[in-house]
Amino acid sequence: MNKLGGIITIEERRMMRDYILLTHIHTMVQKSINDLQFTDSLFKDTYLVFNEHIEGMVFMDLKIHRLALKHHGIQVTKEEHNKDGFVIYYYYTCRGYTDRLGLTRDVMKSEISIRLGKYVEAVAEVLKHK
Repeated sequence: MNKLGGIITIEERRMMRDYILLTHIHTMVQKSINDLQFTDSLFKDTYLVFNEHIEGMVFMDLKIHRLALKHHGIQVTKEEHNKDGFVIYYYYTCRGYTDRLGLTRDVMKSEISIRLGKYVEAVAEVLKHK
């Protein structure tokens, strides 16, 4: 692992990308919970419990990633969109070195969809065994 001069490693970039995606997932799940508060759906309570369980799982993963980034001396400082909106840049500081990480919107959407699917599968698995 190369930690000289604040240069970020591939593993650390992966941790930072995962952290960024988890923050978006957490926001999405929280929005879903807030939207469910104002619906009259027959399954409102079921959806709320389901979403709250997923939110708890995402929050724990987010906490783990936040601590790992802190342990590696990495801090994500701000988000910036490019002019055409296809790339979102995240500025970070790593052991005194400041740079940015660019993630395309399409890749983020597909990765978020895959990860949300895994959380849903995990909750569904728990429900099967109850």
